[in-house]
This record gives sequence, structure tokens and C-alpha cells, in this order.
Amino acid sequence: MLKKYKQTIIVLVITMLPVMTYGQGGINSPYSMLGIGELTSTGFGRNIAMGNVMSSLISPVQINSANPASYSQISLNTFIFEFGMNMKFYQLENPTDKFSNVTGNIAYLGVGFPITKWLKTGFGLKPMSTMGYKIREFQKVDEDNSVFNSYKGQGGLNCFYLDNSFAVTKDLSLGLKLSYVFGTLDKDKQIISNSGKGAKSASIISEYNHSSIDAISTGFGVHYHKVIKPNFIVNLGATYNLKTDLNGSHDRIVFSLIKKASEESLVDTILNENVNKGVLDLPMSYSVGGSVVLNQKWEIAADYKMEDWASCEIFGKKQNFQKDEQYSFGVEYSPDINSTKYFKVVRYRAGFSMNDSYLTVQDKRLKAFTATLGLGLPLKRFAIVNISGSYSHRYVPGLDILKEDIFQIHLNFSFRSTWFIKSKFY
Repeated sequence: MLKKYKQTIIVLVITMLPVMTYGQGGINSPYSMLGIGELTSTGFGRNIAMGNVMSSLISPVQINSANPASYSQISLNTFIFEFGMNMKFYQLENPTDKFSNVTGNIAYLGVGFPITKWLKTGFGLKPMSTMGYKIREFQKVDEDNSVFNSYKGQGGLNCFYLDNSFAVTKDLSLGLKLSYVFGTLDKDKQIISNSGKGAKSASIISEYNHSSIDAISTGFGVHYHKVIKPNFIVNLGATYNLKTDLNGSHDRIVFSLIKKASEESLVDTILNENVNKGVLDLPMSYSVGGSVVLNQKWEIAADYKMEDWASCEIFGKKQNFQKDEQYSFGVEYSPDINSTKYFKVVRYRAGFSMNDSYLTVQDKRLKAFTATLGLGLPLKRFAIVNISGSYSHRYVPGLDILKEDIFQIHLNFSFRSTWFIKSKFY
């Protein structure tokens, strides 16, 4: 039965790949101009499909990179490789206009494997934030004068991580995460003031900001996995990440241009500065969560995550940030993992999350809610394709400034193989 559906799934995946990579690095959201950009999920395919539940999920065949202690169930001689892709459809609306956009990108890649019976490890590369926006404003002051504003930004922060999971007892494991955070943030602003009939003169002020960032960050995790009885399993997990000062350079150039008809343009550099240390802070953060597995069919999970952005500075300046808080709920249903019928070994997933963002607009916190549905589709014994779709709505309560509706398709490939098995000769 598996072979009957295997070719169909492969054709579907191959068809989606060019679409998933279309628009990589394109415009994302005007809200990404604030702070370090739009924060990304720290989990992989299974986490995302279950509403971004992070702390407690554990599996012998899939990676949960959000909790470094979660690798403890990986079997000896097992190697797991995963990578994921995103495609997002943005629908933005303000009181006067609507805008839509499609972006796609490679989301992450990671591996997990055992070192000894009590030490399991993993490493990978994933984004921490993305920035991409282009905003244009036109204001007519009077019949002869007008102002044109342009804002553009791109970049983001990435993370190369190394996870280590230490088995303290049969049920308890501790984790250590070391991450190298790096990336660039580019923000440009231009103000053009036209004056005189037929715009005979123009004053242009341009500002260019470029930040190159890197640092080492440290995090910890704990996971408790208890089989109360065969049909009732409890998982508890928690993570804690230290506050990190990101080092790097921030270059800022501001210059003006005065242009008059029939005259040469006058250019003047107003500001040219470089800040070398303490470019920005990554906040202290923690998460706690739990899940129960019932009858080897249902897993029900809940999670809370907090990032303390309120204490962080950007480019040496105190920002009007708040704590970023996320509440996540997820469920996974596996009809019969030992069945020979294909749709009984498929894993069916759903989730819901609510986010109070660290970003504020006119002293009001940006809020969002997300609903997800997903499937875990086995291709063969050692391969799983995880696919999920989600809908998010992002808004500022009480303000009709900008509303975002985001539809996302996430595709995750998980491969598992055996290694370091000694051959026997007879």
C-alpha cells in the first residue's frame, strides 16, 4: 500500500519545490522594519504543524532543535537529517489600500546522531529573523509642493547551532546549546521634497544604515520522559537562553542633495559614523511545556515561551520593546503506527498559537494568532515528508493602521539511516 502512494507524494513534492523557492529574500512585511525584523520559528516541521509547540516534543525519528535536551531518544547507530522550506502568501491591508506578495525560502537544515548511549548531539543552520520591506509615501503639501518618502530594508540574523543532550537517568536528560549568530541588516530611507511649479527644485535627504553582526550565544534545556503505563506517557520540557551582546559594526551615512533646474547639484554629507561594539542585544528567553501520549495514538501538547526584549538595546539606544510571549497548543493523531495500510501510518496534526509581540506601534503591542494543519507522510521506512499549512492574522488592537493575513505552506524532509554497524563475515 505504501508503494501505491509513494510515487504520488514524490511527484507532488517535486512540483512544489520551484514554487517554494520562488521569491527567496523578497519583501516580507512592513512590521519587519522594527527591531531585528520578523522573528522566525525555532522548531522544525513537526513543531510547526503542531502550532509551534517546542519544549516537550521528543521523537526517535525526528529532530526538535528548539530543546537541546530532546535528542535523548535517538537510537544508537541512527543518523537523522532534516531540512525545510517555506512559501508565504502575504495579504496586507490599511485604511486606503491593499497589497499582496509571495515569498519562498529554504527554512533550515539540521542533523542529529548519538555519540554514546548517554550523549546525543546535533547541529544545523536556521534563521533567527528576517527583514524585508519597501514602503513609499506621497504627500501633496499644496499646488506647488510635495514630499515623497521611501523606506527600504533587507537582511536578517542566522544561527549555526550545536546541541548536546546528556542522559542523566533513564527518564531525565539535560541539554546544552551553543550558537553562532551572524547576519546583516540594511535599512535605507529617502525624503524628496519638490517645490516650485513643475518641481523646479528638489531637496533629497538620504540615510543608509548597514549593520554586520556576529556573536556566540548559550542556551540550556531539560526534558523528562516518563512511561506511566504503555497507554499513558508524560513529557515535560523547558529551555533557557542567556542574554547575548551581539558584536559587529554599524555604519550610518546621511547626505543631502539640492537640485535646481539649470544648475549643478549640491551634495553635502551630513553624517558618517561607525559604531563598533554593543550593536544590539539578544534577550534572555525561556520556554516551558508538556505533553501526554494516550493509547499510542494521541499526543496533546501545550507550550509557553517568553523573550525579554524590554531590557534590550538596539545600536546602543533603548527601544520601546515589550516582552515577546507565545502560547502554543498542538495535537498529533497516529491511527496505527504498526499498520500495513498507508493512511493508518500517516500522522495527522493540528495546532493553534497566540503571540503578543515585542514590537509596539503607538505604544500598543502587535498581536497575532495562527492556526495550523499538517500531515506526516512516510515515504518508506526511513523517510518522512512533513507538510503543513497555516493561517496567521497580525494586527494592532485599537488601531486600523495595518492588518496582515499570512498563508504559509511548510515542507519538511526527514531522513533516517543507520551507520557505524560492523559487518559480520562467516
